[in-house]
Amino acid sequence: MKIKKIVNHGVVRWRVNDPHGTNGKRQRKFFETKEAADRFARQNTADRETYGIHFVTIPPSERASLGYQLERLRKLGWNLPAAVDFIERRGKAPPSISLGVVATEFLAAKKSAGLRPRYLRTLKASINRFLINRREKIISDISAAEIQEYISRNGWADSTNLS
Repeated sequence: MKIKKIVNHGVVRWRVNDPHGTNGKRQRKFFETKEAADRFARQNTADRETYGIHFVTIPPSERASLGYQLERLRKLGWNLPAAVDFIERRGKAPPSISLGVVATEFLAAKKSAGLRPRYLRTLKASINRFLINRREKIISDISAAEIQEYISRNGWADSTNLS
């Protein structure tokens, strides 16, 4: 990494040029002081030597996501190697079927079960309202909280609630 003094419109700044930046592209960072530039370059070089080039080139947003997911695992009593081992032993990832496909199959199954036309129309209308802006969403991404929020927002009461 090279550190160079830059003067732009009379303002002195220090540029660190990293040829192996994020996504394999050159990265330039500017600092107000030479000490800050030196500190950044030393830390980045130490990280690269300790953890390898791949770690240093992970974009900051992805690093933040990794940190968040690792914290979630920790709260569940897991670590990353254990989670990956578990997934390898248990098999595949969740199916990537869209909510629209599942809804179509569900309605076809209900129709073939011989349910009354009026019930089928009501069911189809209700499902189609839920599908608005969700039709292409992967079924495994739909949470129980999202369904509950949809039901609550519509003001529906339990069928046993007579009030």
